[in-house]
Amino acid sequence: RSRGHRAHWLTGAGLHLRAVISEYGVPLEKTASVRTNLIRPDGSSSTIVFSKVGTGAYEAEVDAHQAGIYRFTVQATGFTSRNAPFTREQVLTAPVWRGGNNQPPTSTDNPNSNSTLEAICKLLHCLDKSTEANFKERLKKEGLYLDRLLTCFCKERKGDTKPR
Repeated sequence: RSRGHRAHWLTGAGLHLRAVISEYGVPLEKTASVRTNLIRPDGSSSTIVFSKVGTGAYEAEVDAHQAGIYRFTVQATGFTSRNAPFTREQVLTAPVWRGGNNQPPTSTDNPNSNSTLEAICKLLHCLDKSTEANFKERLKKEGLYLDRLLTCFCKERKGDTKPR
């Protein structure tokens, strides 16, 4: 089982990789060879050898200087407790981007704002103003009440296009 960990999602921060090799849920006592083929966002690659840090546990550090997706193919080879050879492989990915620890961008600083509801409200007001009375009556016969939709999606003040 392999996993990657980042303290930060910023370019230049380190990627911490950890592989735990177990046999029937118990960490493997015997030493294995653990390495990863790294493919960086620019397509360049290198092989990184993990260091044994405990029983069945191996770790490696990688500097992430490029923004993009880092792809790791982690491979472990060795012998089981009964001296049978084994090979295990797992693919991991890690995203890295400039400003990675910042909050994602939003279209507004107002947490109560909802641009989708505002657009629906504007559309309903436009329909209300631009449709003829006989069309509104046909909608009502079909069970669609434009005035109720306006009340549901929009504040009741006349001309207000903000959602409730």
